[in-house]
Amino acid sequence: MNKRIHELTRERAFRRDYVMTDQFRRASLSVMNNVAEGFERYRRAEFLQFLSISKGSAGEIRSMLYAALDVGHINQPTFEELLELIQELGSSLGSFRSGLERSAPKPSVGRRKATVCVTQDAGH
Repeated sequence: MNKRIHELTRERAFRRDYVMTDQFRRASLSVMNNVAEGFERYRRAEFLQFLSISKGSAGEIRSMLYAALDVGHINQPTFEELLELIQELGSSLGSFRSGLERSAPKPSVGRRKATVCVTQDAGH
């Protein structure tokens, strides 16, 4: 996706729209960087959080595609092609995250044994 976004934002329509170009590129990098950063963490909960952030960045790209279509930077066929790709990516990230979450060992919830200490007064 990142390569495709870079190709797209090099096109003539994006040359003077620095803000949109920058936002597209940052969001596409965020998708892959957050997966990589989360993978390098030691705790599963952190990885899950980074996958959520990555999925959010995929949603940002989807939103940017609508904006680019609205202002005429992309045509309908390009929009549909990229929209399908980003929806598949977002869905894959969500499925991957859900699978990891389901496979996480559940903490055992047991009853704590109460310990009662009874002392006798030596004088009685």
